[in-house]
Amino acid sequence: MALLRKLRFRRDHRWTPAQLSAFLDDELGARAHGRVVRHAEDCPECGGLLRSLRRLLGALASAPPPEPVAERLVLRFREALERQQGD
Repeated sequence: MALLRKLRFRRDHRWTPAQLSAFLDDELGARAHGRVVRHAEDCPECGGLLRSLRRLLGALASAPPPEPVAERLVLRFREALERQQGD
């Protein structure tokens, strides 16, 4: 029994990291979802990776949206023109 558990753990350890994006996007079926949850609870490495990805997604969600490139360029050109006119 212990050998089967070790084999399952190793198999899930190789499989889980590739599934974390789909897991976080809630795109896995119930069986695969449960498999990720069980493995992340048992595996410090995969559990840590999942926590890190959740923190990263949280930080990205709370970050202000970037300005469109065109708007930044127009703003820089205006600032440059204003500096030239002030000289």
